[in-house]
Amino acid sequence: MAIQGVSKISYSKFRNRLCITDIARHYENLDLFIASNRLEDAANERTNMHFNFFYLLNGINIQHLAFGVLVEEFDGAKITDHSETNLITLSGRIGKESDLTQRELEEVLTEVKKKLIPN
Repeated sequence: MAIQGVSKISYSKFRNRLCITDIARHYENLDLFIASNRLEDAANERTNMHFNFFYLLNGINIQHLAFGVLVEEFDGAKITDHSETNLITLSGRIGKESDLTQRELEEVLTEVKKKLIPN
Protein backbone atom coordinates (compact mmCIF):
# COMPACT_ATOMS: atom_id res chain seq x y z
CA MET A 1 0.00 0.00 0.00
CA ALA A 2 1.33 3.45 -0.89
CA ILE A 3 1.55 5.86 2.04
CA GLN A 4 -0.16 8.56 0.02
CA GLY A 5 -3.16 6.29 -0.60
CA VAL A 6 -4.05 5.71 3.06
CA SER A 7 -6.81 7.57 4.80
CA LYS A 8 -6.28 11.08 6.12
CA ILE A 9 -6.41 9.89 9.73
CA SER A 10 -3.81 7.14 9.20
CA TYR A 11 -1.55 9.53 7.31
CA SER A 12 -1.93 12.13 10.03
CA LYS A 13 -0.74 9.65 12.67
CA PHE A 14 2.17 8.65 10.43
CA ARG A 15 3.07 12.29 9.73
CA ASN A 16 3.08 13.16 13.42
CA ARG A 17 5.75 10.52 13.95
CA LEU A 18 7.83 12.15 11.22
CA CYS A 19 7.66 15.49 13.04
CA ILE A 20 10.31 14.16 15.41
CA THR A 21 12.79 14.36 12.51
CA ASP A 22 11.70 17.95 11.88
CA ILE A 23 12.32 18.81 15.53
CA ALA A 24 15.82 17.31 15.36
CA ARG A 25 16.51 19.50 12.32
CA HIS A 26 15.34 22.56 14.27
CA TYR A 27 17.80 21.73 17.06
CA GLU A 28 20.63 21.44 14.51
CA ASN A 29 19.71 24.79 12.99
CA LEU A 30 19.37 26.40 16.40
CA ASP A 31 22.86 25.21 17.38
CA LEU A 32 24.27 26.49 14.09
CA PHE A 33 22.66 29.92 14.48
CA ILE A 34 23.85 30.29 18.07
CA ALA A 35 27.39 29.21 17.16
CA SER A 36 27.44 31.77 14.33
CA ASN A 37 26.03 34.51 16.59
CA ARG A 38 22.93 34.78 14.35
CA LEU A 39 20.67 35.45 17.30
CA GLU A 40 17.65 36.69 15.34
CA ASP A 41 17.71 33.53 13.22
CA ALA A 42 18.12 31.48 16.41
CA ALA A 43 15.06 33.15 17.95
CA ASN A 44 12.99 32.46 14.82
CA GLU A 45 14.15 28.83 14.77
CA ARG A 46 13.21 28.44 18.43
CA THR A 47 9.75 29.78 17.67
CA ASN A 48 9.38 27.34 14.77
CA MET A 49 10.51 24.51 17.03
CA HIS A 50 7.96 25.55 19.67
CA PHE A 51 5.13 25.31 17.14
CA ASN A 52 6.43 21.97 15.87
CA PHE A 53 6.31 20.61 19.43
CA PHE A 54 2.84 22.07 19.99
CA TYR A 55 1.41 20.57 16.80
CA LEU A 56 3.10 17.21 17.42
CA LEU A 57 1.84 16.95 21.00
CA ASN A 58 -1.67 17.95 19.96
CA GLY A 59 -1.81 15.75 16.86
CA ILE A 60 -2.35 18.71 14.55
CA ASN A 61 -1.35 18.53 10.90
CA ILE A 62 -0.93 22.00 9.38
CA GLN A 63 -1.56 20.65 5.91
CA HIS A 64 -4.97 19.41 7.02
CA LEU A 65 -5.80 22.79 8.57
CA ALA A 66 -4.79 24.53 5.34
CA PHE A 67 -7.14 22.23 3.45
CA GLY A 68 -9.93 23.03 5.92
CA VAL A 69 -9.68 26.72 5.00
CA LEU A 70 -10.65 25.77 1.43
CA VAL A 71 -13.81 23.89 2.45
CA GLU A 72 -16.90 26.01 1.87
CA GLU A 73 -19.49 23.41 2.87
CA PHE A 74 -19.34 20.06 4.63
CA ASP A 75 -22.21 17.65 5.24
CA GLY A 76 -24.71 20.30 4.12
CA ALA A 77 -23.44 22.99 6.51
CA LYS A 78 -21.76 26.15 5.25
CA ILE A 79 -18.31 26.69 6.80
CA THR A 80 -17.79 30.29 7.90
CA ASP A 81 -15.71 29.88 11.06
CA HIS A 82 -12.05 29.52 10.08
CA SER A 83 -10.62 29.73 13.60
CA GLU A 84 -7.90 27.22 14.45
CA THR A 85 -10.26 25.43 16.84
CA ASN A 86 -12.94 25.03 14.19
CA LEU A 87 -10.43 23.98 11.52
CA ILE A 88 -9.13 21.25 13.85
CA THR A 89 -12.70 20.05 14.41
CA LEU A 90 -13.49 20.21 10.69
CA SER A 91 -10.28 18.37 9.82
CA GLY A 92 -11.20 15.58 12.22
CA ARG A 93 -14.70 15.33 10.76
CA ILE A 94 -13.38 15.22 7.19
CA GLY A 95 -10.99 12.44 8.20
CA LYS A 96 -13.71 10.39 9.89
CA GLU A 97 -16.72 11.11 7.69
CA SER A 98 -15.31 11.29 4.16
CA ASP A 99 -13.35 9.04 1.82
CA LEU A 100 -10.78 11.76 1.12
CA THR A 101 -7.23 10.38 0.92
CA GLN A 102 -4.01 12.20 1.71
CA ARG A 103 -3.12 12.12 -2.00
CA GLU A 104 -6.36 13.89 -2.94
CA LEU A 105 -5.85 16.48 -0.21
CA GLU A 106 -2.29 17.17 -1.42
CA GLU A 107 -3.43 17.45 -5.05
CA VAL A 108 -5.94 20.14 -4.09
CA LEU A 109 -3.36 22.04 -2.03
CA THR A 110 -0.81 21.80 -4.86
CA GLU A 111 -3.31 23.28 -7.33
CA VAL A 112 -4.16 26.12 -4.95
CA LYS A 113 -0.45 26.88 -4.42
CA LYS A 114 0.11 26.98 -8.20
CA LYS A 115 -2.62 29.60 -8.49
CA LEU A 116 -1.52 31.67 -5.50
CA ILE A 117 2.28 31.59 -5.76
CA PRO A 118 3.68 33.21 -8.90
CA ASN A 119 6.56 31.44 -10.65
